[in-house]
Amino acid sequence: MARVLRCRKLLSACSGNRCVSSDSARLSSNTAAASETSAKIPPHPSQIRHDMIGPPNQLSNLRPVVFHKAENETPLEQQFRLERERVQRWNEEFWIKHNTAFVKEGNEFRTKKLGSSKDSDKKSLNAEEMSEFYKAFLDKNWKTHVSYNFEWYRKNFSLLILAFRVQLSKIGVRGR
Repeated sequence: MARVLRCRKLLSACSGNRCVSSDSARLSSNTAAASETSAKIPPHPSQIRHDMIGPPNQLSNLRPVVFHKAENETPLEQQFRLERERVQRWNEEFWIKHNTAFVKEGNEFRTKKLGSSKDSDKKSLNAEEMSEFYKAFLDKNWKTHVSYNFEWYRKNFSLLILAFRVQLSKIGVRGR
C-alpha cells in the first residue's frame, strides 16, 4: 500500500492530478509560466524515495499515485509496479467515465424536472426529488457496477499475489 507523504519537502506542489517535489517547484517559481508548466509534471519515479499521492482528480475523485522505482528494481518488482500503474489507470478511466455520465444525466434530470415544474420560481430540487434520479441511475448502471466490482477484486487479488512473490524474493535475497 502506498504511503501518504506528509513531508512538505517531497510533496509540496500539486496541481490537478499531478505532483512535483518542492525542489522542482522552488526552482521553477521564478516565472509564472515555468511554475505552471512544471507543476503539471510529476517527478520521475526514480527521483522519489516513497510512493507519492497527489490531490484528487476532479473527474474521477481518485488520488493519483506516483510509484517509487527502486534503483536496483528486480524484474519481479518492476512487473509489480507496472501492474499497479495499469490497475490505477484502469480504475481512473472507469470512474471518470462513470462520474461524467452521472453529472450529465443528473443535469438533464434537473433541467427536465424544473422545466416541467408548476412552480416557475423553483431553481433547485430537494433531496426527495433527486432520489428519483439516484435510484434510476443506480438501477440503470447495476450491471456495470457488478462487473466493475468483480474485475476490481480480480485485479487486486492478482496484485496481492505479485506483492507476496516480491516479498518472498526479498526474503530469499536477505537469507543468502
